[in-house]
Amino acid sequence: MPRAAKAEEMTRLSPARRAKLLERVAAFYHQRFLDRPEGQQYLVKVRGIRNVSLFGDYRVGYADGSLLQALPQDAESLDLFHQLGVLNGRNREVLAGCVVFPLFDVAGALVSLYGCRIEDGPAQPVYLAEDARGIWNAQAARRSSRLLLTGSILDALTLVDRGMADVLPRIGQAGLNADQVALLGQCAIKGATLCLPGGESSEGIEGQLAALNIPVQIASLPGREDLNSYLSRHEIGAFQKLLPINEPVNAVNSADCRHTAQGLILHSGARRYEVKAFARQGTQLKATIKASGDRAQGFELHTLDLYSARSRETYAQACAKLFGEEVAQIKTDLERLLEQVEAWTPQDSDSEPTRVILTAREREAGLELLRDPKLLERIERDLTTLGIAGEGLNKRLCYLAAVSRKLDDPLSLLIQSRSAAGKSTLQNAVLSLVPEEDKVVYTRLTDQALFYQNPTALTHKLLALEEAEGLGGAAYSLRALQSSKQLAIATTAKDAVTGKMKTEQYWVQGPVAVLLTTTSAALDEETASRFLTVSIDESADMTERIFERQREADTLAGYLHQLEHRAVVRQHQAAQRLLEPLAVINPYAPQLHFPAHSLRARRDHKKYLMLIKAIAFLHQQQRPVKEHLHGDQVLRYIEATREDIRTANVIAESVLTQSASELSAPARTLLTYIHAHVQKHCAGQNLAPHEYTFTRKTVRDSIGWSDWQVRTHIRELEELEYLKARSGAWGKEYQYELLGDGTDAGASGLTLTDPDELREPAT
Repeated sequence: MPRAAKAEEMTRLSPARRAKLLERVAAFYHQRFLDRPEGQQYLVKVRGIRNVSLFGDYRVGYADGSLLQALPQDAESLDLFHQLGVLNGRNREVLAGCVVFPLFDVAGALVSLYGCRIEDGPAQPVYLAEDARGIWNAQAARRSSRLLLTGSILDALTLVDRGMADVLPRIGQAGLNADQVALLGQCAIKGATLCLPGGESSEGIEGQLAALNIPVQIASLPGREDLNSYLSRHEIGAFQKLLPINEPVNAVNSADCRHTAQGLILHSGARRYEVKAFARQGTQLKATIKASGDRAQGFELHTLDLYSARSRETYAQACAKLFGEEVAQIKTDLERLLEQVEAWTPQDSDSEPTRVILTAREREAGLELLRDPKLLERIERDLTTLGIAGEGLNKRLCYLAAVSRKLDDPLSLLIQSRSAAGKSTLQNAVLSLVPEEDKVVYTRLTDQALFYQNPTALTHKLLALEEAEGLGGAAYSLRALQSSKQLAIATTAKDAVTGKMKTEQYWVQGPVAVLLTTTSAALDEETASRFLTVSIDESADMTERIFERQREADTLAGYLHQLEHRAVVRQHQAAQRLLEPLAVINPYAPQLHFPAHSLRARRDHKKYLMLIKAIAFLHQQQRPVKEHLHGDQVLRYIEATREDIRTANVIAESVLTQSASELSAPARTLLTYIHAHVQKHCAGQNLAPHEYTFTRKTVRDSIGWSDWQVRTHIRELEELEYLKARSGAWGKEYQYELLGDGTDAGASGLTLTDPDELREPAT
């Protein structure tokens, strides 16, 4: 159709009607993106986008060719979608086979859709109309004084994924479109860096920016590469070295501001401003602001009108005294804060959290932790600082399980002990070190709760439940998510377009690491076999150590330790945010041995291998990153070392020996105590172990356990025929004897490969 005739047809749709229809199409495509794997796989595996939460933030869609079937089939309705440009003259989707990105005008109305075909090689843009229009990532121009302009949305998305958020992509092939020029004209842009694919001319855009009085610098990519392909083979630091400015774009302007569900947090040097409780009333913009800093004594908490010069002046004076800074510097901070507050919009409670970009100081602290040669010992000490006495191995394993969420096969951990033993204390301490955006904590799950999550809400997250009993009927779906790394459910619902009933599919993508606690002596085998199981030290000696920690907390030294908590938590959260999703290769894997004692060993062997990978992954800053070219894909990986295997062996010999046993950990501990008690008395009386009998009271008096503890676990020993009850009916006391010679403590130790015996793998 000639362009003039097409433009004439388009006038039949008012801008409001057009925006409304486009919203429906964009919503349909976004749901298809969530329901089908092709779009996500393309962006993650082919284009290397690591942060899947960005897909929800930018409402990414996928056109799988099913839109026509979902539309009303009458000619008038179809004509509307022809006018939109969504359907072509042959009633086929223009964007079929594309990942789809919504585009907006300066006022925020949806005006067009941009498609990128799912295929290898250079990205080929597809537009709804001949004249491309619309803006992607307009908030970057509104919040920053410097921008990086890219050649495509995929290039821009790659930079956002790598932490450079102040980026605006070109929409169209002939420079910036009218919407983008209008946006830049409204914003206070002081400079722009242009980075187009190698070999492309930048003259058109340079001229447009010159007309807006925006200084332009050029960043040149080697050859004819685009940013996405370049960053698939290089780290972001290599790209930053190509920039013609000394300071990377957005290193100051946005990396120090994080939007939250309730407000925002802005860092300016050593100064920190936390803003909550916005209220816009006419010409007033009231906000509650808490100013604090690493070197400040105390804080300043005020509710002020940010639109009032007098109110800002008063608060600036107070903060200047707090920080020991000039009032002019604080006023500059408040101006930046005002800009961020004006740009803030409430987050949907169901959406993914806003990505956190670390400040230079947080990054430095996180790297210092990750590069510590004795990293696991450091983690153990830091958890002690947070109030966890003892439990050295459990601290390390809990932390490794939490970090493994970033791997393709995460570890899951079950902490099993009596009430008041300290399970939740350990769980909560480890959770405090995990960044907020990487964890999901529930008290209870209903039967179908996991199926209706946002599809990527649990992807590479740590899911924690305070008690395994809170799983209820959701235990099955949790097991499926752990094993298959995804959940799928089909249900019926009314089609929003046709009004007819149809089958809807809901997907929840994993993988997910799970952290559970339980007081149950025996969790069902189907659930327990998917976890590494540890128990809390319930001995009297440990109780005394806990008492010491509790008493110390009331002393001056204890209060000083409390001041360290925040720094410890922030450093660990920064370190975990810095862990890259690298592959971990174990070159020694073919030489490792693991006992094939039962069917459960098949799962335990996988846990052992994943434990090695989790240890190596945590130490990635201390290992060289290698690259392997496979076709046109580059695999970036680190390798596990002998020391990783040695550390894993120590943990596995304790933890997996427990899971190899038919007894629960408390019952096995009780059997060990009983065995020692029987041996002691038999030696003194010259009796065989089976000739000596004892009661529950004898056991309680000997080992100091409670009656409930002894009754619960001695019943397990009796059922599994480690003990025999001689009497006890009709009110008589129970008499027990130890079956066998008492040498079997209910566990067959693991025989794992000595790392020193491993041969160097062939290169």
